[in-house]
Order: sequence, then C-alpha cells, then structure tokens
Amino acid sequence: MTETVRIKVNSKLFNLELDSEFAFFLQNELSQNLNKDNNSLKDLISAYINKNYELFEITRKVSNLNQKLS
Repeated sequence: MTETVRIKVNSKLFNLELDSEFAFFLQNELSQNLNKDNNSLKDLISAYINKNYELFEITRKVSNLNQKLS
C-alpha cells in the first residue's frame, strides 16, 4: 500500500508516492527538520546534511560494536 508525502520547496509542491510504513516515518522526520508551509533549498540541503551526519554517527557506532564483538 502506498501513501503520498507532500513537501514544498521554493513554492513548488512535490508529491512522493511511498510505501505506507516508510511514508509515515518520513513524514515524522520531515516535520522535525523542515517547515510545513514552504522550504528554501538551503533548508532542504541543511536537513539532508544533518540526516547524513546522523547516519555517519550510527554507522561509526555499529562499526565499533562490530569490532568489539569480533
């Protein structure tokens, strides 16, 4: 089943058709990092960089745990 997630960047509306479970997750993440009304390209890039930093931190922690378990 799919859901539509809407995001507005520079006054242009984007509709993303996603798996329902991922759409719910993404909508929550977007609401924490972006405005609901309109977002600048700078806002979008900043949110992207922040999420990638979170992924970097998680990857590093998993790698450290893997080394400890080996």
